[in-house]
Amino acid sequence: MKNVSIGKIILYLIIAFVVVSIWKDPQGSADAAGIFLSSVGRFFHTLGSKTSTFVKNI
Repeated sequence: MKNVSIGKIILYLIIAFVVVSIWKDPQGSADAAGIFLSSVGRFFHTLGSKTSTFVKNI
């Protein structure tokens, strides 16, 4: 196991976890991904809105 970094091992474990969770419960995984992506989108929308308001008021 030469030249295998901890980062690669963690990445492979995350990928394996995602694949297994999708395999076991595809609908639940899709719902969770949708909620997560929606939250990320709302965060960036709010960040952009507040940043533009800040810059406009300078």
